[in-house]
Amino acid sequence: MPETAKCSVIKLGLLLWPLLLAGLVFSACSPAQDALATPSPGPTAGSATTASGATPLPAQLEELEISSKGAVLRVSLKGLPETVADLVRSLDSVTIVEKYLIVLSPNYPDPFIGVGPGSIYRVEDSVVSLVAGEDFQSGEQRVAIPGFGVNSSSYSGGAMSNAAMAHRFMAGQSFEVDGTRLRVVGLFRAPSGGPENAILLPLTTAQEIFDLHGELTDIFVTVDSKDKLESVAAEIRNILVVAYR
Repeated sequence: MPETAKCSVIKLGLLLWPLLLAGLVFSACSPAQDALATPSPGPTAGSATTASGATPLPAQLEELEISSKGAVLRVSLKGLPETVADLVRSLDSVTIVEKYLIVLSPNYPDPFIGVGPGSIYRVEDSVVSLVAGEDFQSGEQRVAIPGFGVNSSSYSGGAMSNAAMAHRFMAGQSFEVDGTRLRVVGLFRAPSGGPENAILLPLTTAQEIFDLHGELTDIFVTVDSKDKLESVAAEIRNILVVAYR
């Protein structure tokens, strides 16, 4: 091949080389760009991100239960922060929030139910009624309202000298729970067939006795319309997601 032709080929090769190199780089980088494609936005509080339309819950909320009856939502979770109840009360559609702490102690046969100020007396799913004595008074501590089904002899100081009444508490009587002396101010009864084997306490008294300061297990949330139950339940879930984040 003549020298002039060789030079032309070399020059052409030098001119084409950058283009060939750019092509190789583009080909090598293309798969990596696909792999780094912008992902869909992750879940955020207040957004519907799951197939069911609810915000994913943290592991601490796996035992969360939200149920409804009429225009009332029941939110159940062991160790529920009392501050959450205050946040729920601030929601636009919420009219009432009742606070409860249910304690099952291995030392006693009956559940203890701490009742927040202004809350209805509830045992399980029943609303119970005071039939003797008086209600809890504002700010009153270390008092109790046992049910008719509670055996008083199971508690220190609870047994009566009168054999006919040895199994039942009476207003004015005192007994001890974990070293705390409580005075019976009243007795409750449940609707026909309802549970009567529980002891009602002021919420702060229950929190103090069982060292569960600032904790609840249940709140009952009254909504101004049954049509808003689902939206309020979703807002409560979002409040809990933020609280446990």
